[in-house]
Amino acid sequence: RYDRYPLGWPRGSAGPNLETFAQDLLNDGVFEQSKCLVFGSRGGQVVLPFLWRALGERVPPAVVVNAGCTEPYVSATWPQQAITFLLMAGQDVFFGESPEAYIADVKSKVPAGNATTAILFVNEMYHVPQADLLGQVLPCLLATLLAWQAAGPGEPPEAELQVVLSILAGTGCWSGRL
Repeated sequence: RYDRYPLGWPRGSAGPNLETFAQDLLNDGVFEQSKCLVFGSRGGQVVLPFLWRALGERVPPAVVVNAGCTEPYVSATWPQQAITFLLMAGQDVFFGESPEAYIADVKSKVPAGNATTAILFVNEMYHVPQADLLGQVLPCLLATLLAWQAAGPGEPPEAELQVVLSILAGTGCWSGRL
């Protein structure tokens, strides 16, 4: 029902759409009751930026699969202190450039001076993450976000970030960079 881009996007449509979905959840107070948020590509493109416009830095920490919040059509200012973990796919058919260029492009979209965003690039991950990969790293990504929130924006949770890399390395199946 909601899985459509809003007006102003290519092939966008009037509600219900991803933006009205975000508004409905905001009206229901869902975000005020959440410790962390997890967004897929379209959620990162539409729902998270909508929340940034509505709530600013009060948006709970978020994992964004495929770095959707860095896409060109995103029309929100990224809050300087937004605690965000971008999970990027090395096998994503949409980026079409070298991994280095893709990562550099995404980094360029994070506000200058932002010290609350981490990027995990997984070489073997597809646009739709493999279930076993997500099952292994998502709990660590969420723990990292919560530790970052508890420590404060100027204190990256180094130990938790290293655990994320250790999990990747320990599987023998996944590789990547933080």
